[in-house]
Amino acid sequence: MNLFLQHGVPPLPQNFTVYHRIASECFGLRETDGMSLWKDLRTFLFQLVQAIKVSDVPDNSAIEKFDQLLLIAHYYATRAACRQISALQNIAAKISIALLRYTDIIPCDKGFYEAGMDLRQQGRESEAFVMLNHYLDVCEAIEEGSGDLVDHTDLSSTDFPSSVPIPEFMHLRHEVKLHEEVRDWILAISMDQKVDQTLPTDDRNLYESSLGIGDAACLISGYPVLGRQPITFQRSSLLANRDIWSKLTVAAKMSPHTDAPDVIEFLEQWQGPANYINN
Repeated sequence: MNLFLQHGVPPLPQNFTVYHRIASECFGLRETDGMSLWKDLRTFLFQLVQAIKVSDVPDNSAIEKFDQLLLIAHYYATRAACRQISALQNIAAKISIALLRYTDIIPCDKGFYEAGMDLRQQGRESEAFVMLNHYLDVCEAIEEGSGDLVDHTDLSSTDFPSSVPIPEFMHLRHEVKLHEEVRDWILAISMDQKVDQTLPTDDRNLYESSLGIGDAACLISGYPVLGRQPITFQRSSLLANRDIWSKLTVAAKMSPHTDAPDVIEFLEQWQGPANYINN
């Protein structure tokens, strides 16, 4: 990827499989900080999409495919930036949950592990139980080599895909202790009658992160844009929740040494300047 970043990303159809594999391998990495990785992947995919758009014969299906990978890379970069600021931990958790919408692209065990752990850190034990229990189901399916073992019933109120590829290897295969800690926690919660082991639903009868018919995903959190007067962007039909945007912009001003300003700068490079007032 660094080679392409230095010398440009040629929009050659014969390279598309390689580009897709680069993104897929990045999505599968076990990262703790990860901001530099996601910045590089985000830039790589942005340059690729722009190059395809201005090529002699733009491939619309390729643009759509790589645009989606770019969106996922952007969410990972935004989450990494939010994790640097205590006031944005809630947004980081929202992104982890919203990323489960893409478990047909990112490794599903990684997705459910990260979402479950973020929910657990937020004290949302019922939701953490559902996510981490599903993580264990996926891990069992990986060990058995069959996706038939994965029950999607507990996730029926979500927009998470029910049919996803089962990874070849467990995400935590080199960190068995962390995996065992999840198993022990699930066992303890299973015996706790006080914890409701289901996902709560909102007035749409959906889990909070889920996109209903006609809902747009917030460009920062991935959650549905449900509030009035969302933030719009001058070169895009995509939207951001106004309260989420406000928190990010305030944090960027208060913590200029973090990567929050970088997220805003990239968003406006990608989608155009934000419009703060809707006519």
